Amino acid sequence: MRVRVKSSIFAADMSRLREILDGVFRRGTRYYRGFGVSLGGFKMSCLPFAETVFLNAVGLLTDLTNDVTWRFGEKADVSLASAFKKFYNTYAKVVLTNYFVEGYVVIAHEVIGEGAARVDSFRMARKEDYVKHTEKEYVTFTPTDHAKANGIELYVIASSTIETTGKSHRQLAQPYLTYLDNALNASNTITQRLGAMVVASPAGTQNTFGRLNEQEKHEIEEEIKKEYGALAQQSQFLLLPKEMNMQVVSLASLDLKTDSRVRTAVLAIADLVKVPANQIGMIDANSSKALSNGSELIAGDLAKYKSFERLLDETFGRMVRDLGLPPVGYENIDGVETPIYYGIYNKPKVNSNEGSANA
Repeated sequence: MRVRVKSSIFAADMSRLREILDGVFRRGTRYYRGFGVSLGGFKMSCLPFAETVFLNAVGLLTDLTNDVTWRFGEKADVSLASAFKKFYNTYAKVVLTNYFVEGYVVIAHEVIGEGAARVDSFRMARKEDYVKHTEKEYVTFTPTDHAKANGIELYVIASSTIETTGKSHRQLAQPYLTYLDNALNASNTITQRLGAMVVASPAGTQNTFGRLNEQEKHEIEEEIKKEYGALAQQSQFLLLPKEMNMQVVSLASLDLKTDSRVRTAVLAIADLVKVPANQIGMIDANSSKALSNGSELIAGDLAKYKSFERLLDETFGRMVRDLGLPPVGYENIDGVETPIYYGIYNKPKVNSNEGSANA
């Protein structure tokens, strides 16, 4: 049985309560760009801390693209090799960043002329060049009529996560990004409000006892703020226009576990991106061993370069092999003849005699 309550007094009280709550949560709804995640109707802002942390973790790998020099064998197609090197030098960091953020990168390959006059070029594909199809966890791309008419071929660099789950690294990390945002924004709110907050709640269920009119309520609020002080345009006290019980909430005590929460989220993000945790400033700076163990930092740096090499082989390395560009030579790595396509400047080396890493 549905009962409809018609009470102007009740409606007025609820309206006023909504205004008060809106005053407390008054910093704007947050939408996580790219996913449309909303916190609802409350006007509470969440600064995008997590997005910055995620992109910084990705940047630890993508920054190393500047250290790579590609080399191909004598039988390599000069036009194709030149076009690839130019594309890599121009877009490598953007490609690898999109690899983690979107999960895929579509590259357009164009050919102008024929024979000795043939010129190849690679560029980031535009929206009019391809159509994306998503079926369950599979994502495929097909060239549009525009691309076919202009002789444009598509090459897709897709992450293993989007090929197996249909989600990018950032989408898989979304729970930890939300957790990190919540933890850091909670700490930010505590820092802004400083100290304790006094919250008043109704003492009873009756709406007619101990009521304050708007003028009385305003005078009490101003008197308390004048007596105890508050930040500009912020009230540390919440008063309802009825008989109330007062409760003091210590905000500082709520901030004690922020560091451990942030560390947990950042470690999860670093593990997903495959970046050594001690390479991330937020982790290293909060560690008791920060900057005190040189061998640990060097080992982390070596692990970062190894992670980057795996990433490079999965992306641009696969593209080079698909293009049919020959390597400059071969190297025996753990008993396996491995083709050499590139050199990395500043890569740390392992001293086999001492068993430790050194630059």
